[in-house]
Amino acid sequence: MADRATATAATPPAAQTRTACAVVPWTMIVWPPDDLGDSTATDNLHSDAVEACVRAAADSAARDGFVVLRGAVHADALSALATTAFAAACDEGLLTPDGAMVPASATEPWRGDAFTDPRWLRLQQQILPTRAFTSVGDSPAILRVLAALFGEGVTTRRGDICRLLAPNAPAHTTRPHQDHWYVGGSLQVWTAWVPLRDCPMDTGGLAVLSQAQDTGLLPHSSLGDARQGCAVASDARWYSSDLLAGDVVLFNCLTVHRSWHNLHPTQPRMSVDYRYQPASARLDITRVDGTTAGTG
Repeated sequence: MADRATATAATPPAAQTRTACAVVPWTMIVWPPDDLGDSTATDNLHSDAVEACVRAAADSAARDGFVVLRGAVHADALSALATTAFAAACDEGLLTPDGAMVPASATEPWRGDAFTDPRWLRLQQQILPTRAFTSVGDSPAILRVLAALFGEGVTTRRGDICRLLAPNAPAHTTRPHQDHWYVGGSLQVWTAWVPLRDCPMDTGGLAVLSQAQDTGLLPHSSLGDARQGCAVASDARWYSSDLLAGDVVLFNCLTVHRSWHNLHPTQPRMSVDYRYQPASARLDITRVDGTTAGTG
């Protein structure tokens, strides 16, 4: 099928821009329904309308390997995290007070998600332990959908990250890949990807391949600095749309996904990843092929 990943007849991922790809708008499940209001209220979470949203989201995720929830993170929680992340990035000299990315220098290039970049590591150390960060990952809507999908309790803190995707820096665009390559363990690890501010596709939005988890673990090649990726068919159909702050994209660890280039002249894309697995699943970093996550 054209929308599934393949290791043959593929275009190098770094060479594919959004305009060169087939893009299908994804269908979003609006959370909460218009007549409910505050998505953090306990009464709302047990209403028939929200139960229907939970079931629809879980069914969609099981079928397609991903689901998009519109407005699943409460605005106050998201605002607190965005403020925390912005302040930390400014402290590290990565952002100016007006939100622009500080230009990289020859002596101190920004390597984005590279685990060898001390500024990126310090950014994680500042943000990840905060209540603002964990509160968004523990959003009731996310946990309810995952519990329905798993049919049991949910283990959190399975590999959480805050990301800055630099503007006008195609070399830092996230290549197509599967999270299982990086985290290993259960094949029921799911990621919640949340933009901290509105994220049009042209500012580094996310894209996924529907039902890509059916392909199993694909071969990944390395460009160094934690930038492994897999090849995809040149006619693959990517599911993607503009996102709003507080939207959530949930996807399985075998679902192939990528980011688009951030074409904004000055501002980075700011987003967070949270990972989860069924409570009964063993914590492990061994991949399904027997290799160890973080190698290869």
